[in-house]
Amino acid sequence: AASLKDSLLTLALFIRSAKTRSMDEQTAESGGNLGWINPDSYPIPEFGMVLGQIEKNVCAGPVRTEMGYHLLWVESTKPGGPASIDKHWTEIETMALNNKKGERFRALVSSARQNIFVHINN
Repeated sequence: AASLKDSLLTLALFIRSAKTRSMDEQTAESGGNLGWINPDSYPIPEFGMVLGQIEKNVCAGPVRTEMGYHLLWVESTKPGGPASIDKHWTEIETMALNNKKGERFRALVSSARQNIFVHINN
């Protein structure tokens, strides 16, 4: 990862490399784009610990996590602050909907595991 980092001098090169080299299909498909994330609540704590220290528009890392090594690119940042229902309603609504979808999916999978029998012939 460290030798690859030195060759990723532009965002376009970073995206191309993420699409071809990432082992995570979801992020590979998006060229490594994680979207806007909150470093304090991101599910990968190692990312949260380094995001505030990364210079913008420069390939950073490698960052080691339990999933392997990662190179990061911070394109831009926006200020945080206290949440406001008026200001953040759309984001809150999206998060709630995604949470509900996740709950329904987990319930469906749990039910399927209990009620569906699959026999595989050798």
